[in-house]
Amino acid sequence: MSLRHIAITIIGGALFLTAQAADTLPRKFGQLSLGMPAAEFAKVTGVDPSGRCADCLPQQNGGDVEPEMVKPILDTFTTLARFRKEADAMPTIFFYKNKLEFILLMLEQYHYTTVKAEFERILGNQFKREVFAKKCIYSGGESITWSDATTSIVLTEYRDKSGNQLEVKFADRALLEEAEKLQDIEQAEAIKKLEREGNC
Repeated sequence: MSLRHIAITIIGGALFLTAQAADTLPRKFGQLSLGMPAAEFAKVTGVDPSGRCADCLPQQNGGDVEPEMVKPILDTFTTLARFRKEADAMPTIFFYKNKLEFILLMLEQYHYTTVKAEFERILGNQFKREVFAKKCIYSGGESITWSDATTSIVLTEYRDKSGNQLEVKFADRALLEEAEKLQDIEQAEAIKKLEREGNC
């Protein structure tokens, strides 16, 4: 069984939102918990999560899942369900160092202010906002992050002349921050290489 087929196994549970303050962010979605070991994931779902994705970092792996798998999220963050289209990329689960790092949703057609307002209503107004400029082949945009000691929820809008895109991550904070440090290094090296080649 592949990651793409785990949806039916794990959609029975609910998304637990016990409070709206930034120190109690949700990290349990049905039978899945952010940071859970891959072995526990395999036991709960009957799925081996060791598949390698083309763009993964070292010690990172992941794959697409059916939309039904993220139904507990969509039932709570209803603007994501409202704007989601069949043509959007499949939801994705990523593991880092054999632990569930994050669940990723991406939208192509949406109203950013509406999505952001709902996330603020549910998660509170204690968030960090970062605006980033277009650099070389990388789009500009903005990122909004809600974090507590263990969890991060991140809205990122990539803005480009060809069209905008919204990325939503429900992540284990420690795993995400460690992986992003490696990603930043790889991105910086890629930009330097493109600059040397005159492609920026």
